[in-house]
Amino acid sequence: MDELITTIDNLPATIPQLKKYIYIREAKIKAYRIFIDELKRQKDSGGKDIKIKLEELVYEANTLAEEKLYGEAAIGYWSKGLSNKPQGGRPVKNGLSKKTVLKEAGYTKDAANKLEKLDDHIELISLVKINADKKLEICTKQKVLNKIKEDKKKADEEQRQDELNKKEMVDIKNIHLSKFQDKHFDDNSIDHIFTDPPYPAKYLSEWEYLAQEAKRILKPSGFCICYSGTFNLIKVYNILSEYLEYYWQLILLHSGGNQFINARNLNTGYKPILVFQKPPLKKTDTAFIDIIKGSGKEKKDHKWRQAEDEAISILDKLTKTGDTILDPFAGTGTIHIACLKNKRIPISIECEEKNIKVIQERVENILNG
Repeated sequence: MDELITTIDNLPATIPQLKKYIYIREAKIKAYRIFIDELKRQKDSGGKDIKIKLEELVYEANTLAEEKLYGEAAIGYWSKGLSNKPQGGRPVKNGLSKKTVLKEAGYTKDAANKLEKLDDHIELISLVKINADKKLEICTKQKVLNKIKEDKKKADEEQRQDELNKKEMVDIKNIHLSKFQDKHFDDNSIDHIFTDPPYPAKYLSEWEYLAQEAKRILKPSGFCICYSGTFNLIKVYNILSEYLEYYWQLILLHSGGNQFINARNLNTGYKPILVFQKPPLKKTDTAFIDIIKGSGKEKKDHKWRQAEDEAISILDKLTKTGDTILDPFAGTGTIHIACLKNKRIPISIECEEKNIKVIQERVENILNG
């Protein structure tokens, strides 16, 4: 643990020295927090002098916080040099693994990974510190990690937008007159499936094929999102579960009247939307609520047509800009249109020619403004 790990100016050069360096600054920051919190309570009634003193204390505390973060980044640099396998990597000795060496130094692998991120984005430390000064907040490791995450998300979104802008018009008019079974897609080629299969029991074989193909053609962690009826819900759930992992169920609240289920002599006030995922399970980047308020029925062109606003809401919750969305039961193209309006790349399959013509007309209306 006494190896030279950094030559950064004004930083200790060994792990024990760095840990002591970080600990001292943590203790001082805690003391500063007490005074800062008290001044914040007095700020509104204490006048200009209190505000000036508060700004001075925050600046001093954040100077210590910045030093502490640079120290932690130095440990992250050291951690990156360790090998995950015995006998490899710079500081590993006596055949010990990275996990063992980290444990001896007092760090879990997860904690070390965060410090490695600090080192990878060390230039952000001073930026986050300056922003914390302005907000009269203490600069913390979590604030830097949040900034790293935000920047990555922004970069990913910009990349997706660039890819979307490069798509040819023929791609966003990707509408196929075909049965799903007659259309081939490569393995792991589709970001997500979003569709509205027929609900009656006689169509359960269509659900079976959908689940089989979803397992094959979805990219890892891709969603299979399906509107479903309630009467055969358990059967549909069991079919999808054979091939995909259950993620969640969204609830679409009916607007403008309930749906009468004659076989059970009841009115249902919601429609289930099943969300399954191709392994590995991976949660969405942002949290969302699982209730969708219906915007009303849109049955002008097709008796099973869903509402555009509702489809857009689902896309917002579960997909990203530039994602390729396959709808193998396109009907009159509500999901296709929702994708175009929400900057997703739709691929729609529909076996009835009259419905294809409706989709094409709706797409032309979008493109022509």
